[in-house]
Amino acid sequence: MLAKGGVAVPMTDLFGVRGRLLIETCELGAAYRVRVESLRQLIASFYREIKLVERDVQRRLAEHLGYQAIQRIPGAGPLFAPIFVVEIGDVTRFKSAAHLCSWAGLTPLDRESDTTLHRDPITNKGSRLVRSAAVEAAQRQAAGTKLREDFTRIATNHANTPGAR
Repeated sequence: MLAKGGVAVPMTDLFGVRGRLLIETCELGAAYRVRVESLRQLIASFYREIKLVERDVQRRLAEHLGYQAIQRIPGAGPLFAPIFVVEIGDVTRFKSAAHLCSWAGLTPLDRESDTTLHRDPITNKGSRLVRSAAVEAAQRQAAGTKLREDFTRIATNHANTPGAR
């Protein structure tokens, strides 16, 4: 709506403080203004519903030991912990962390033929939710942490691999 109204958006987060101020103060035609306000109310309604569900999930999992443990992993926190808890279930069913990673589809796909090994990106098998949450959590690592350094190294190597997506 802003683009149609000829409003340039200089910030990346339109719903941050500066973005909201821009939306409130920009000059728009009446039809565009009505539509923008309608969308803002709809977004606010969704945010309220999301907060209700988040509180309910946190209340239900508050005493769950796995939920508490996962939240201590940098990047996971209360947003991704419920996904891991619900999708993985009883973690003791996996013999090792490697087995869990393989189940989640977070391990590279290896194709071997005699003396040749082809290592492809992650297999994309298993739980799509766990895989997405794990990747997001890895991307949220603060600079200087080992997980962030590993993520950056792997992402750089993948970007420099011929045929990488």
